[in-house]
Amino acid sequence: MKSATAYFWLNCPFTETTIDDREVDSVYTLEDGGTTLVNVQTDKKTGVTSRIERSLHGDIMNVTMYANNVVSFAVFKRAKKK
Repeated sequence: MKSATAYFWLNCPFTETTIDDREVDSVYTLEDGGTTLVNVQTDKKTGVTSRIERSLHGDIMNVTMYANNVVSFAVFKRAKKK
């Protein structure tokens, strides 16, 4: 299993290597009044641009991903402490 950590400043483009080893130009911004973190990545090799939106709602994080006219969704729920 892989994990990834991204260190970034909002609105400042940078180059990063994704979890699947692609090198991309990346920028993070806040939208919807600061409630949605958006990451736009452009693959340096293929030129494909993807967009990942993350929004928090209490203990739920909704993630919407867009790439090549495909949209996918994921929902994460905070684990309860034991």
